[in-house]
Amino acid sequence: CATIIQETTLFSPWFFREVANGYDGFVEIRNSDTFTANGIVVTAFNSSGTATGSTTISIPGNGTALVRVSDLGAPATGFGSVRIATPQKPGTIVANITTLSGVTGLSFDAPFSRRVSPYQ
Repeated sequence: CATIIQETTLFSPWFFREVANGYDGFVEIRNSDTFTANGIVVTAFNSSGTATGSTTISIPGNGTALVRVSDLGAPATGFGSVRIATPQKPGTIVANITTLSGVTGLSFDAPFSRRVSPYQ
């Protein structure tokens, strides 16, 4: 019996935050399984790759969660990336970051993707 290890960590390359113009990043996360997904760790990184903060959440089966990048310690002005670490099987957790401003009305998305190992 062989053991197979699969990467389940999700990465999104970009968010933007600027308090003066109302920009913040919103991480939308969905659990596509029927069971509760526990131990989901959402971590924000600044543009130099330093973690600014993280939170651990659970999402009910077929449920959705929202995490604001500002709640993860992202600087008031700047950009960075977000990582979602999950112990669930690949494809269970799907996510997207929407950066938007209520002041300017502008928004844009940065989907999460899974790093694919050449050994899978």
